[in-house]
Order: sequence, then C-alpha cells, then structure tokens
Amino acid sequence: MTPTDPARAPARAEVVSLAPALAAAREGFLRWQCRVRQFAARRAAGQPGPGMRPTVLTLERTELADGIITVLVERDPERSIDLFRQIYRRTYDPAERRAAMLETLAGAYFQQPTRFSDTLTSLFLSGSALAARFTAAAGCLLVFDDGITRFSLTCRVDDLGRKHPFYQATWYQNALFNPNLPGDASVLAFIPDWTRSGPQPR
Repeated sequence: MTPTDPARAPARAEVVSLAPALAAAREGFLRWQCRVRQFAARRAAGQPGPGMRPTVLTLERTELADGIITVLVERDPERSIDLFRQIYRRTYDPAERRAAMLETLAGAYFQQPTRFSDTLTSLFLSGSALAARFTAAAGCLLVFDDGITRFSLTCRVDDLGRKHPFYQATWYQNALFNPNLPGDASVLAFIPDWTRSGPQPR
C-alpha cells in the first residue's frame, strides 16, 4: 500500500485511507516532523536537526548513508511553491532570502500537520552516486531518531522530474538556504509503506 505516490500524481499527492492503527502512526510521524522542523527554524537558524536527517539502510539493513537531509512537503504544494518562488526572486541577497524563509517556517507553516504529505524528499547534486544507489535499490529504510523519538519507514524511492510539484517545492526550500544550489539538482521521493513503518522503541 502506498499512501502517497508523487510519481503517479503529477498535480498532488493524495491521501489514501489506512487502517486506524496505521493512520495513527502516520499522523504521529507528521506531527513530530512538523514540531522538529518548526523548532529548527525558531531555535537553530534552520540547521537540520537529527529528527530531520534519517539514516538510510537497505531493506537488508546495510547502511547506505549515515544521514540525509529530508524535506517535508505539503500534499498540495502549489501555494507554498509560489511563496518560496516570490521570496527567491524578490532579492539576490542570500541573507535576506534566508531570513525570509526562516520567518515563514518559524510561523504558521508547520502548524497544521494534516496539510503535509508523508512522502519525504531529499535533494542531491546531479550525478550523485548516492542518489543512484538509492534509486537502484528495491527500497530502503529511513530511520529517524532525535534521541527521544524514533521512527523507521520502509520506503519506495522515486526520482522526480523537474516539473513535479514536489521537486519544485524541494528545490526552492533548498535554494533559499543555499545560494550556490545548481539548477540541475535531482530530487528523490521516499514513499513510505505504513504496513511496514511506524514508531520504534528506544
């Protein structure tokens, strides 16, 4: 079962009904992700904390990466894409871009977890060997752990085209923090299977 499928839904990622226990796990994950990301914007100048940087394992639990920076994208991201694009185009000053983006993320942006997709995205430079390893695998595990809360997500990995809304939302979020971001970066979508995902004991 795939709750969200950005590769097959170019306009938006739809929410698929899950059994109550699985839906509760997904909702708990999204609430937690919104909290840690809002905290990073308010208290850490946007620096990604450990709850935003999962370890990536193969399905056989061999480590592929000790941490990748993920982006939480709205299920229907068109409005936020427009906002991020306006911030990006309004000024060429990286400090002003960063300050405006931090103000946005620290405000009401993360206060409604139900607006967000459970599909996580991550940006890689064009030709990244690591991204190639992810897409070549049959799937992967994302293990999120901030020292208090731990989630393991069994995911399918899709390589998004540049016109995909999730690509656009991810690229602009990264570009507003990184003035040297190239325009040909690749964006991967990590799409969880909630029948094999959920919170983990510490």
